[in-house]
Amino acid sequence: MDGRKINDGGGDFGEGNMSTAPNGQDMEADAHQNKLEEKINELAVAVTAVKHEAIGDNTNSRVVLWSLFEALVLVAMTLGQLNYLKCFFEVQRVV
Repeated sequence: MDGRKINDGGGDFGEGNMSTAPNGQDMEADAHQNKLEEKINELAVAVTAVKHEAIGDNTNSRVVLWSLFEALVLVAMTLGQLNYLKCFFEVQRVV
């Protein structure tokens, strides 16, 4: 071997057989660029999914807090109505 690297389809960008035509280098560069674009698209989808998950978690926590507030209001209204009915049916004696 004369010390030159042989293009085996793998490796870093810019490595390759020195005897290939510029056309081959362009194809390798395009393939590398396509791989990078695919990775960028995958990352963009992942970031979008994380954002949607965060929005969903935030909405879920607000719904839970609102439900607890409604439950407390319901209990307060029930106690108030029971007190009102108790007072309504009490017999007041006139002396």
